[in-house]
Order: sequence, then C-alpha cells, then structure tokens
Amino acid sequence: MIQYGFKAARYDWVFYTDGDGQYQLKDLIKLVVAQSKTQADLVNGYKVTRHDPPFRKLLGNVFKSLYGKVIHPPISDIHCDFRLVKRNYLTQITWRTSGSSIISELILKVRGQGAVFAEVPVSHLSRAYGRSNYFWLKLSLESCQELFWSLKYSYLSDHSL
Repeated sequence: MIQYGFKAARYDWVFYTDGDGQYQLKDLIKLVVAQSKTQADLVNGYKVTRHDPPFRKLLGNVFKSLYGKVIHPPISDIHCDFRLVKRNYLTQITWRTSGSSIISELILKVRGQGAVFAEVPVSHLSRAYGRSNYFWLKLSLESCQELFWSLKYSYLSDHSL
C-alpha cells in the first residue's frame, strides 16, 4: 500500500506515480519547475487528454464533478497519480483509509495542514502494462465510498474543537 512507501521515504520530497506506463516520467521536470516557481508543498499533474476506456472516462467525470461540488478540492484532477509532495506533510498523517480513498485522504489532510498546492498538465497514455484492478461496479462503489469518506472527513475537520 502506498502509505508504507510514504512512511519509508527518506528525502525531503516524495514523488509517486502509477507503474502501468500511463504517465511519462519526463513530465516530472514540470512538477519540479512548478514547485520552484510557486513554492508549493504539493504539485499535482492533471491529465491533458485522458486515454482510458469510455466507461472510466465517464465515471471519472461524474466523480470529479460530484467531488468538486461537495469537497472543493485544491486540485482539479485528484485521480491523476503523478504527484510531488513534501515529505513532512506525509509524516504527519495518521492514515484511516486504504484503496482508492487514500488519495482523498492524502489531499484533504495535506490541505488541512495548510499546504500550498500547484498543478501542471501532464501526458496521459493508454495503459502499457497490466490491466486495471477495477471493473465498473467495483470502481463505482469505491468512488462512492471515497466521496462519503471525504464528506465525513471534511465535516469533522471543519467542525472540530
């Protein structure tokens, strides 16, 4: 799970991406340049053109719209797993979720710590290796779970003592 990688990180900055070849590592320089210019604590890629099957695009757009209206995330493409983040933000997180919800937890908790966010466009390619671990129903259910977790977390953090 990704949180174990975060815990094991030893340098000031942590970069992570998917291992299925959908992102080009040369785009990492865009994240580094954006961080240098903006002094952001988390720099996120956003897909210029999404190269996924139609049902994934549709589900992604529905989720993005719902998530944007309800949670108001500090980035536009929360599921673009091409990120550069300061390690000190990661070390302060007590992880409560796993699976797809971990990305929402990461973004919301880093935002709750007062992090500055930046975004840059990145290339998105058709999957080069493996296959998706999600079928439509499972992905839909996990997306709903992620949205509900995000709502709960946002409410609790906004109404804490």
